[in-house]
Amino acid sequence: MEILRENTINRMGLQSRKYRDLFQKVLKSFFVRSDPFGIILNGVKFDENYLKIDKSEFHPDDFNNIHVVSVGKCSFRMSRGINKVLKNRIHSQLIISADEYENFADMDTYLKGDHPYPGKNSLNSGKKFLEFLSFVRKDDLLISLISGGASSMLIAPPKEIPFKEINIVNKLLIKSGATIEELNCVRKHLSLIKGGLAAKKIYPAKVINLIISDTPDGSHSTVGSGLFAWDNTSYNDSLEILEKYDLISRIPLKVIEYLKAGKYGKVEETPFYDSDLVMNNSFFTLGDNKSVLEGIKTDLCIEGINTHIISSCDSGEVKTKVLEFAELIKKTLRGKSPFKSPVLLLSGGEYTVNVKGDGLGGRNMEFILLMLKELKNIDHEFFIFSFGSDGIDGPTDAAGAWIDKYSYKKSNLEISESIDLYLQKNDSYTFFNKIEQLIKIGETGTNVMDIRGFFIP
Repeated sequence: MEILRENTINRMGLQSRKYRDLFQKVLKSFFVRSDPFGIILNGVKFDENYLKIDKSEFHPDDFNNIHVVSVGKCSFRMSRGINKVLKNRIHSQLIISADEYENFADMDTYLKGDHPYPGKNSLNSGKKFLEFLSFVRKDDLLISLISGGASSMLIAPPKEIPFKEINIVNKLLIKSGATIEELNCVRKHLSLIKGGLAAKKIYPAKVINLIISDTPDGSHSTVGSGLFAWDNTSYNDSLEILEKYDLISRIPLKVIEYLKAGKYGKVEETPFYDSDLVMNNSFFTLGDNKSVLEGIKTDLCIEGINTHIISSCDSGEVKTKVLEFAELIKKTLRGKSPFKSPVLLLSGGEYTVNVKGDGLGGRNMEFILLMLKELKNIDHEFFIFSFGSDGIDGPTDAAGAWIDKYSYKKSNLEISESIDLYLQKNDSYTFFNKIEQLIKIGETGTNVMDIRGFFIP
């Protein structure tokens, strides 16, 4: 990780030693505070023959066998953590991730899914997942380790809907600007395992869900599309979401027919909160955007950096949020906000972008490019960054981007086209690549939404 952070800093093109040092401290704290292995070890204890999570205790002897399934971007490190806690008490386990792990000890327990769009690996993972669940008996305990990305890595479509049509729905919704809650509502109603239906497969076995959340609402039914959680959405909600984003006419007819069949009771609805299928299950969110930001703030304050969190687990349309942040920065520079410089303001969450162009980019780079447009005439020193905690921003090799007071002048010297043109094309990656202000940290093995920082010296 030390090498990774140093390489990141070297590739960022930061000329200011002050900003280099600051961002290095942010990255160091981020990697420690968001590490899924550490999050599991800090949140799950086994002593005196009891499994202790938060204020709850579970006695392994109350169960015949303990099974572990881990799905999502954090799955590999989370599974390592629970294996260290439980040691040889695990009877069977299944890990599903988008990463390749050549040195995994038992390849029979590891499957590769696809992300951000489900593919054939995801379909295969869904089949293997159902096979795995078939071995869980009523007196067993299943420990479910769920993190962001699980919805794409693991799919089990109804037989009425071809896989390729599921993929069309995912792509249209992701590009439409739909929220993760809306996207996963539709996903749950085009699945045989999501929205609590996986819990139905093993009822009445006990399920303990350990979650690292990547959603603004932190809902147990949203992260990973709620494999073992209750669902407060319906088939009708799914149809209304498709109508909201004007997608009904672009969605394959078989999908619409299936959702309408569910709306009229011809397909079984996902289990609600009072269903016996899910009431016996326990849920613990061990890590999320807020806890990671609070950890970073603590670490930086110890370093003597005046740090404040202005929002966490935030959501909204990126253009609207940029205006809010730009106004806050301007007020702070004028001494008209509660924050006195020098100060680092932290923000986290995940914003939506309505993608209309065919350029290359992601929500973090789009956010920073819009911030550059709003702050281009500011003559005071500032340093702003935004990156995806999973190390990926859209379909690119970058996690995000950064700007300072010199970025606009630099772009005028090196780029002939206007900022507006790049925004119209949703081509923020190309813009920041040209001025060498991308943030590239590689895939991190964690996922707690995005991290943003606004530093005013």
